[in-house]
Amino acid sequence: MMQTTYQAITRVGNFNEKGSAPGDSSAAKRRTRRGFTLLELLIVITIIGILAGILIPNLTDLVSSAERTKTQAAFKAYITAITQYKSTYVYYPPLFEDDEPVDLSVEENRDEFIMALKGRKLVDEKWEKLVDADAKHNKKGRQFHPFSEEEFGDDDYLIDAWGNSHIKVIVDYDRDGFIQLPDDPDVEELDGAKIKENIVIYVLGKDDPNGEGEDVFSWSTD
Repeated sequence: MMQTTYQAITRVGNFNEKGSAPGDSSAAKRRTRRGFTLLELLIVITIIGILAGILIPNLTDLVSSAERTKTQAAFKAYITAITQYKSTYVYYPPLFEDDEPVDLSVEENRDEFIMALKGRKLVDEKWEKLVDADAKHNKKGRQFHPFSEEEFGDDDYLIDAWGNSHIKVIVDYDRDGFIQLPDDPDVEELDGAKIKENIVIYVLGKDDPNGEGEDVFSWSTD
């Protein structure tokens, strides 16, 4: 009897003050659970800052590269369309009156460029056939470029991937196989040189009203 009583007392004494027996894993976890120390938090924040410093510039470069590639692809498509136009009609579209750059941010230039390559006129967001004086831009009404919605900005001007509408086009108007580039002291690529191209298209970041654009050229600048 005495032995039984002693064993019972011993078992009771082995319980902790919360009523948990030794070896109770849940109680042990509660006792050892704690928050981060200030030092640990500072270490984590520092690591996050380092990773952000590494990843953010790379991500920015990737986005910029994608926009540049998209813009160059659009320029190449326009060049192909102008080349097909010339193959069909022998001459370049009427809006090209000399070897000076044609700025597509000018309303009249934009309209004539689209009429020449689309064979249609954009009126109130609808494509209409060319009639009367407009027909001279594409007499057969041929479509050389479809012009998708994503090529236009909110004001219906053609834009690059950054939203810049100041796209400039130069053709080999005298047909000597070369194009005379403009001389722009602010742009290294525009040094007034003659390059062996029939059609060139470019856009300058400094012309972007949003201040986000970049210089993109249809020809190799290496």
